[in-house]
Amino acid sequence: MHDSAHAHRFARTWSLRSFIVKGNGRLLRHTFLVAFLLVSGGLMTSGVIELIFRYEESVRSIRLLQQEMAEGAAFKIHQYIASITQQLEMVSQTPDIVTEGITDSYSFLLHKLLRVSPAVTTVTVLDDTGHEKLRLSRVEVVDRHDVPDRSSNGAFVHVKAGASFFSPVYFVRHSEPYMRIAVPIERYAGRVIGVLQ
Repeated sequence: MHDSAHAHRFARTWSLRSFIVKGNGRLLRHTFLVAFLLVSGGLMTSGVIELIFRYEESVRSIRLLQQEMAEGAAFKIHQYIASITQQLEMVSQTPDIVTEGITDSYSFLLHKLLRVSPAVTTVTVLDDTGHEKLRLSRVEVVDRHDVPDRSSNGAFVHVKAGASFFSPVYFVRHSEPYMRIAVPIERYAGRVIGVLQ
């Protein structure tokens, strides 16, 4: 009987210990799981926040780089157009024009312009009434008998007032960009006798 009571007490103690150990083990597992979730959640959150900040920073730096490249390209295009305009202005202000006006011998200067400036593909000279006096082209056939009236043309009207004209950029047959530039042909400052386009 003494052994049986001792065995019974031992069994109860063992089951109580195993319950406490099991309870502690379960509590330990729950605590570990909660701690793991909190730490990993914090790490994941900080990782996601860092990724977002790095993404925004890279987008900002790419945008700045693109803006710098666009400004550089715009500056080069501006210089290019300014150099072509300067060539046109030099041809439109020659001593022959001052003394004789627009004559047939003026075509020599226009041929020279087409040779030295590959960017210029077609040159048209309009008189002070807006009629074509001369047309030379590297890319199209010119009919010398066709003398269109361009007096209502926006470029002619603009240049007749004494200012240079720059058309919007357009494309011919989906190829490279083109632009129409027109400058006044002046006998002297303010005396427009024609338009070079």
